[in-house]
Amino acid sequence: MSKYYYAGPERNPLGPYSAEELRKLADEGKISDDTFVISEGQPNWGRFADWKAAQETSAGDFPPLPPDHARTPDPFASPKTPSPSTSTRVCEWCATSIPEEALKCPHCTKWRKEFTEDRKKFFINGWVSFLCLLCSVFTFVGVWHASSEDEISVAFGNNEQGVWHEKVVTKREPFDIRGMRVPQPDQVSYEFSVSKFLSSFEGWVVIACVIAGMWCGILGCRDRNRLEQKYGSRWRL
Repeated sequence: MSKYYYAGPERNPLGPYSAEELRKLADEGKISDDTFVISEGQPNWGRFADWKAAQETSAGDFPPLPPDHARTPDPFASPKTPSPSTSTRVCEWCATSIPEEALKCPHCTKWRKEFTEDRKKFFINGWVSFLCLLCSVFTFVGVWHASSEDEISVAFGNNEQGVWHEKVVTKREPFDIRGMRVPQPDQVSYEFSVSKFLSSFEGWVVIACVIAGMWCGILGCRDRNRLEQKYGSRWRL
């Protein structure tokens, strides 16, 4: 007597059962016409409705399938992994056919033209941003130092008025020595002036360099995000 198994809800085979026990499970509602069943010694699974029809006509376990009918899939078979794409494109440099996703041509060993242009934009914006910010820092530090030192401010034509600083002279009271009033030298200090900073050529050079550096930095971040979206981590070569 043949023994049968049916596919459980968690894709696990349950059984064995005899033909009568299988019909009893169907009457109890534990299996339906669409439940997959298999007989011991049979290579393929089939629907319970097909098995029941074959049993009623004494045609065996399952009726023969028509030639143009696809065989019922195995419910426990692992899903097939799709084959990788085999699409190709033409290399812009040597005009040979290469895989669509290739960034470097295996024939002429040149990088993909679009990939090269995208990377060039990113690096140009990054270097321009770095140089502009570096220029602003050196300009600010250099002019600040020269503007706040009296002896160096001579180079700017007026040691009394620095480029960004106002010279502040504070009178000091004389002090008495045995009844004699001895004058003290004036106290000199330099205070930063926002108005002088904004009215000077050097100040606007610093502001322009900072704005240009920040703008190129934003463009560089945008180019980097585009490279990540188009090429993933492969663009870091």
